[in-house]
Amino acid sequence: MGSRFQLRVEPIGKLPNKYMTRYYMHEGPTAFRFELAGDLDATDAASLAQDWHTASSLVGKRTLIIDVTFVTEIDEAVRSLFGRWYERGAEFAAGSKRARELVESVTERPFTHELPHAPTYRPRFFLR
Repeated sequence: MGSRFQLRVEPIGKLPNKYMTRYYMHEGPTAFRFELAGDLDATDAASLAQDWHTASSLVGKRTLIIDVTFVTEIDEAVRSLFGRWYERGAEFAAGSKRARELVESVTERPFTHELPHAPTYRPRFFLR
């Protein structure tokens, strides 16, 4: 099974040039990752929940990884969604101080170090 990538960019509110978060979905042999960026709000939470609902039927028992390295803000709807996913076993990737603070606001635990995550790609080697 190969890796699938998707980029979602949708306008929000009545601001003509304002865009919601951008995110990628990476599927790998043992993990499925949402790689998120920007400010996340209730609209984003609904979109992420729908995308995860759709993907989860294909993902099976793979680990859900929520990469918030480039997320700048989350509202209560997103915090609640991430909290439910965390309670069901989701893991977080947080490569910045702000991202670690956001994870701590969801988990209510210190984010002391990054856990090693399974790759969300399948390496391919070609011999000539």
